Order: sequence, then structure tokens, then C-alpha cells
Amino acid sequence: MGHATIVRPNGRRLSLATAYGPERLSGDWWRADTYARDYWRCVAEGEGELLPYHEAGTQWFLQGWYD
Repeated sequence: MGHATIVRPNGRRLSLATAYGPERLSGDWWRADTYARDYWRCVAEGEGELLPYHEAGTQWFLQGWYD
């Protein structure tokens, strides 16, 4: 993942201190709307743990965060 910044919906930028992953989750291979996502556990400076994911050919998304 390298050095990264996540932008939250409120426009605030978070700098990631560490990132662990990826962990691939996939499913519904028998359907047309199958998915395959790479999830990362990240620690943002001053914010705690985040859970972003990436799907092939798309941008990054923030699934959630731990407080």
C-alpha cells in the first residue's frame, strides 16, 4: 500500500502510519454481480484503526473505523 492518505467524507485528510494486508474477500462467483475486494487494516495518526478496501478497477473506499 505504501505511504497513503485517506480522505473522509467530511474532506478531512488522514495520514496512515501503518497498513496490514491485503486480505481478499470474494463471493457470489455464480452471479453476474460477483465481488472481490482487498481489505487493509490501517492505523491513521491520531485517529485509530481504519478498514479501507479496493476493488479491481475502482477507487479506494472506507468500510469503517474502530474507535
